[in-house]
Amino acid sequence: MRQLRLTQVTHAATGMSLVTDATGAIAYYITGEMGQKGNTLKILNQSATVLAVLEQASLGFLPRFTMTVNGQQVGSIGLSLQLHEISFGVV
Repeated sequence: MRQLRLTQVTHAATGMSLVTDATGAIAYYITGEMGQKGNTLKILNQSATVLAVLEQASLGFLPRFTMTVNGQQVGSIGLSLQLHEISFGVV
């Protein structure tokens, strides 16, 4: 399984969070806002193509997000206090 790491702080120069692989190479970019219902996060590849959109579906300490790929809702993601890693795959 491919191991990826999300930066905790948004990169100041680009306004994006970076997802890196084990060597430190940038694999994906994440941009957008969260905190309010309806806010969206976009996952982009290195060519700035949007791969997926996560829309915040609920408020709170552990919000839920719906995931859309190519304009079609493919699932939802929720976080848990027990969670230490997330597996994500795009068909």
